[in-house]
Amino acid sequence: MKNIAVKFTLFIIIIAFASCSTPRMFTTLETLHPAEVSFDPSVQRVLIVNNSVVQPDNVGHFDFKTFNEIEKPTNVSLKFDSAAVFCIASLKENLEETGFFRSVDMQLKSLNTSDVFNQTISLKPQNVKQLCRKYGVDALIALNNIEMEDRLIKNRKNEPGALDVMVKTKWEVLYPNEKHGVAKEFVDEFSWEEYQAQELPARYDALVDASILSGVNISNRMIPQWEKEERYFFTPKKGLFTQAMHAFSQRNWKEAIQLWEQAEQEYSDASLKFYAVNNIAIVYEIMGDLDQAISYGDYLIKLYPHVKVYSTYSLDQINQSIQYVAKLKTKREEQKLLRKQLGE
Repeated sequence: MKNIAVKFTLFIIIIAFASCSTPRMFTTLETLHPAEVSFDPSVQRVLIVNNSVVQPDNVGHFDFKTFNEIEKPTNVSLKFDSAAVFCIASLKENLEETGFFRSVDMQLKSLNTSDVFNQTISLKPQNVKQLCRKYGVDALIALNNIEMEDRLIKNRKNEPGALDVMVKTKWEVLYPNEKHGVAKEFVDEFSWEEYQAQELPARYDALVDASILSGVNISNRMIPQWEKEERYFFTPKKGLFTQAMHAFSQRNWKEAIQLWEQAEQEYSDASLKFYAVNNIAIVYEIMGDLDQAISYGDYLIKLYPHVKVYSTYSLDQINQSIQYVAKLKTKREEQKLLRKQLGE
């Protein structure tokens, strides 16, 4: 099982939103989402290798004039041959901080002997085996291509007003006993915008920062990530709802569910049933029972056509509950992938 910080879906805080009639309450959950890149669960040690060709000085650097839409951008030349180095070093540092792998090594000197910048050449299987054996790793993360495009945007006074940088990277996850790796491509964009030219970073410095930040983003794509999400409770001024919300605030999950179930049974108004069922689904999610949460979510959808909108809650607030059901179903599918990534 992967060594990643273990957290549970937590009740963190409840805040009542002001409303002229019936407020809603929300709770913030921390949910672990699967990574965009899946490694074999047995992988404990990885090596990041540079397999890219340096971008030519006269490729990807442009000056734009915002006041002249007809004039084509000016292509400028800038020597920047360390994009792969900064990106890989940043990726290594951030992967190490997560503790997801036991060890993370890197090979900064490019293994690519070609001089064709825009051509992607994968490492040969025998080279993958040799590198894995040499470094004692289970898999390689190969950077096959990194392309940067920066745009310096000038104002009417021909002064720099904004600087945009786009970083395109092509990666492969390679294993010693497999002929073909898992290829991924990513695009990251960064912008600097200031009123005074001296407050903009130098073009070279912006490329350094963009390379490093791209490495951070790529690390986040390779490791499951915790994200904060809000869940909204309906709290009409009814006795059972008030009691249930009090039980919930005390973390008495089962008691809260029982009270909302009682409300769903006793109140004939479809809107009140809808509110109670929504709240029950959220508590089951907090308890980690997604199947039960989705079951109540499906019931929520059946009640939806009978809900009276604008009497207490807006249509947007009601529709938010329907969207929540879709999130629950996505979360259940994500957990299947997450268990695989964590080796459970």
